[in-house]
Amino acid sequence: MRKNESTLVVKALKNLGLDVKRVDCAYRFLNGKTWVHLEGCKNAQLSECLNTVVDPEQKRRIIGDVFMHIMSELLNDLDKDKFVLAQGTLAPDLIESGSKLSSSMADTIKTHHNDSPLAREFRNAGKIIEPLRTFYKDEVRELGRELSLPAELVNRHPFPGPGLGPRIICQLDLYPWYLENYNDFNNRLNLICSYHRLRTTQSQMLNSLEAQLSDAKREFLISLKDHPRIYPVLLPVRTVGVQGDGRTYSYAAALVVRQELR
Repeated sequence: MRKNESTLVVKALKNLGLDVKRVDCAYRFLNGKTWVHLEGCKNAQLSECLNTVVDPEQKRRIIGDVFMHIMSELLNDLDKDKFVLAQGTLAPDLIESGSKLSSSMADTIKTHHNDSPLAREFRNAGKIIEPLRTFYKDEVRELGRELSLPAELVNRHPFPGPGLGPRIICQLDLYPWYLENYNDFNNRLNLICSYHRLRTTQSQMLNSLEAQLSDAKREFLISLKDHPRIYPVLLPVRTVGVQGDGRTYSYAAALVVRQELR
């Protein structure tokens, strides 16, 4: 969680007149496991503990399932026929999770804790209500203003459902040049940022880039000659992104601009 996040949330909910029970399950999450489908394996495998997992998608699945298991345990003290689980699920959560509730053709970008396989079991059993699941963040803020909710709640930066776990940068290899395709990606990135200077030269990599550029993208890269020089740095960590409607999981790039060099 972010610093003081839990305390602030509990305080805000109590100010609304709700009876809030706070449960500290940090160690349950850190040591949590779940069943995941690994590349090359036909059957699901039990994951490693969350605190040793690098892949962000596995982290999300572990966090989501541990969350639902803990909720199930807490709800055992209630009459199972007289409770439902209320979730603040938004439209992007379902879209990114590849939920059939958003689209029959949805691709899984990243699993959200409120749309994990276990969460879907609860939903199918009629145990979950999600009044905001057709709304986007800007629409939720507008709704909050209409309901006269405090500005500090309406305007606060959204907190990721699975917490900060998937956003903690992890890398198993100490040396980035050992990573698969790292050097190739790095060379291509430098070529893109230097296209306006190198486009009159001949190379197989440049020809490959030319074949993939639209006229608009080509004009944009040429226009960089009128701006401070950009130095790309390919980071030795992967991050989840979206291209088209599909999920990508590849290296992140940092762009450094040096004002004095042109």
